[in-house]
Amino acid sequence: MNQIKSMNINKLLLDVDNPRFPTSAENQRDAIAKMLDLQYDRIYRLAKDIAAKGLDPSENILVYPSEEEDGFFIVAEGNRRVTALKLLLSPKLASSEKARKAFEKLKITQAKDIRVIDNCVLFDDDDYEHWVNLKHTGQNGGVGRVEWTAPEKARHMARMGKQSFGNQVLTFLDLNSDYYKEIIDKKKLLKITNITRLFGDLKVRDYFNLKSINGILYSFQPYDRFKDQLKNILSVMVEEDEKGKACFTVNRIRSQDDRVTFIIEQKIKASEKLLKKPWSLLDPNPATSEEDDNIDLEEDEPSKKKGGGFSGGSSFGGEEGKDEDYSKDKDESDSEPEPKPKTKAKNPPKMDRNNLIPSYVKLNFRGHKKCSRIYNELKTHLTFDSTPNAISILLRIFIDLSVSAFIEDNKLEAKDSNRNPGLHDKVIMCAQYLRDNKKMTGSQCTAVITYSSQITKHNGSLQQYVHNPHLILSKEAVNTEWDNFELLLSLIWSD
Repeated sequence: MNQIKSMNINKLLLDVDNPRFPTSAENQRDAIAKMLDLQYDRIYRLAKDIAAKGLDPSENILVYPSEEEDGFFIVAEGNRRVTALKLLLSPKLASSEKARKAFEKLKITQAKDIRVIDNCVLFDDDDYEHWVNLKHTGQNGGVGRVEWTAPEKARHMARMGKQSFGNQVLTFLDLNSDYYKEIIDKKKLLKITNITRLFGDLKVRDYFNLKSINGILYSFQPYDRFKDQLKNILSVMVEEDEKGKACFTVNRIRSQDDRVTFIIEQKIKASEKLLKKPWSLLDPNPATSEEDDNIDLEEDEPSKKKGGGFSGGSSFGGEEGKDEDYSKDKDESDSEPEPKPKTKAKNPPKMDRNNLIPSYVKLNFRGHKKCSRIYNELKTHLTFDSTPNAISILLRIFIDLSVSAFIEDNKLEAKDSNRNPGLHDKVIMCAQYLRDNKKMTGSQCTAVITYSSQITKHNGSLQQYVHNPHLILSKEAVNTEWDNFELLLSLIWSD
């Protein structure tokens, strides 16, 4: 049986055997000390919210009678809230001088001390354990608390008048559903946290001529041009492997350098002419003015270095998920805009990129599942920060499997039939075949063969990555090896 009762805070005892504690607390003072040691920042923020708004009326405190102290009750659920309340009522209970002073300041801000909790549920048996378990052991197939997903959080924020950048981009897609039909069909592959991370970056917004005004994204480039650029980005983000899973992961855009590299790889360039009047991504019928290339713009939070073009701090309509690196890059808020490109020349991939295969590379594996899986790992899952050796070894394997598959598919025969061709021999066979069939120029063929002779033979780097325990690799070197083989591999796995 249980019943809802109003209880004095001084009659409530913290659970000295709280699962949050690595070891049991010796007494109530020690329980508060342990709670502060484990979660000082969270307890303080909880107390701050209680001081400002009061107790959450949607959450009950579950208690049961103490067997040792008559008239007192042990808190089964709500120990953090009770700790915050006790410290607000009596800051001297804090285990350190710093905490005591902090809670004394909070106590002053509280309009009225909370001495009685009205929403306590008193149990006279062990039934409280069922509810505590449900609350703290996950969703339990829907029986427990089911946390909102990132899109659900974003929709809730939108209803509250707050739109995250990611949600604004998705709204723009819906407003232009015909144009983005192929992307919308794969919408389940788009993670709103990735979109928010990308467009939460000031430098990325510079490339798109976007500015945040009161948390709303406005574009200063022509409408159709923006649609095309966004489509380039989202097309990569909805690529899927043979199992239908997203190839794109947050590792492609984790740091600001990663995000800028990704944007450059998709050939996104800022418009050299800007609109006099910007249009909002949320406007279903935007009106755009004539272009003017002499517009000085500042974001909601102007940057410390006020240069021309798109400079300034980012302003979010809301946060999503647990991935918050996009707001922590050192130079993001005071960085100068990238110089506007003068030509339409292709930007080469950066040698220090964190993923081996640039995101613009698209290959057709024609049913070769192993090559497809290795390609997806090298392109999206493996980074030099965490798996440099795996990347270097898989590069060698991928090249070998690719040329071997091409030789088999096209029934190519080695000139010397008395010995099995090595990796360099296979590269020569493929390059010459592509040259003879006008898929590769003579100079391109020579360049591939010359480079292969340096790294694919028994003493070359690709072999040493596998067999030499003393070789220390660098991502610049391995990335260069991919770059020099990219043409050959792209032609091998072309449509």
